[in-house]
Amino acid sequence: MERLAPVLDFDFHTLDIDADPALAARYRDRIPVVALDDHEIIAAPFQMPALRVALAHALSRERPDH
Repeated sequence: MERLAPVLDFDFHTLDIDADPALAARYRDRIPVVALDDHEIIAAPFQMPALRVALAHALSRERPDH
């Protein structure tokens, strides 16, 4: 995420899913999970190229002027 944020022009924050019982139950073996505005973009297992494509696609829907 740190490498992709400046390239794709987005801010992010991390959340400890294991610290929230509801999130831990929801995502269990799918951590890490990447979400945009509470919409899941991609979950484990994934490779960096797939993450980049998923994020770029999601961001383009959020910001049609980019």
